[in-house]
Amino acid sequence: MLNSARRSRTTRRVAIAALALGIAAGTTLVVGTGAQAASKGGIYAPNGMVGVPEQIQVQVSGLNGQTITLGLSSGANATTINAVVGANGWATATWTPTAAGAWTINALGSALSAGTTTITVAPVPTYTVLLAQQSVQQGVTNTLQGAVVAPIGAIAPTGNVYLATAGGNGITTQPISGAFGNATATVGLPWNPSTGGSTAILATYQPSNGNFTSSTSPVSQPFATTANTTVAMRWPANLYAGTTSVLQAVLGAGMPQGSVAFSMDGNGISGSIPTVNGVASYQWTPPSAGIHTIAVTY
Repeated sequence: MLNSARRSRTTRRVAIAALALGIAAGTTLVVGTGAQAASKGGIYAPNGMVGVPEQIQVQVSGLNGQTITLGLSSGANATTINAVVGANGWATATWTPTAAGAWTINALGSALSAGTTTITVAPVPTYTVLLAQQSVQQGVTNTLQGAVVAPIGAIAPTGNVYLATAGGNGITTQPISGAFGNATATVGLPWNPSTGGSTAILATYQPSNGNFTSSTSPVSQPFATTANTTVAMRWPANLYAGTTSVLQAVLGAGMPQGSVAFSMDGNGISGSIPTVNGVASYQWTPPSAGIHTIAVTY
């Protein structure tokens, strides 16, 4: 009977003999590191924001130079994108999220081994601007202008704008109907003041879906009078030096079409601008902070 020490030596000799026999017979032995033994593959993507392009990186082995497909889905929203695998086994695809929420990204077809990942897409922040005439006519419908801006990304907001007094009395709710550039939505806001004097009003953006955040404009205080105004100006409640804003001249009820010019502190800042449907617009960047007098000539 073999003791434990002799059994151990005998076992080692048998194992060595078996290994030598395998090599002599031409058997192939694959020896690799733990990292090499592990399957290489994965999808890597940051959390995103609606309308903002982002890159998705995919690591997959054995597909160098080939085109792979990724499937992206979030509820009823689904799409696919393609990417080419480089010599290093990595592929990069660019994708612009179209909806907020949790998105699942799957590798499809030949790239199935790369697996799946889930990211969160946030809604786009917005800010709302109310352009109100400094003087409006009582007993007549005056159209104020609202603008909703999505400062990040390239998708214009959708939904409604609610005009109300600062005290919470509703005036009107209008659907966004226009656009200025790629990320600014505009809306006309009719208002027929029932009383004279100064009224504090503001506009609130109500998104049509979860892709944008709501926002409320600063307070404007137009002055209502029964007298017909030849031309009135409207601009955002706040202007900032170095930031482009829009100045508008609005003709009073019954005034014929013509042209206007804007000035600051008595110095012209625009040329002659024709009115269209009673309105003339001018993009202007305030050169300095402080108190200035803006005027319009009709």
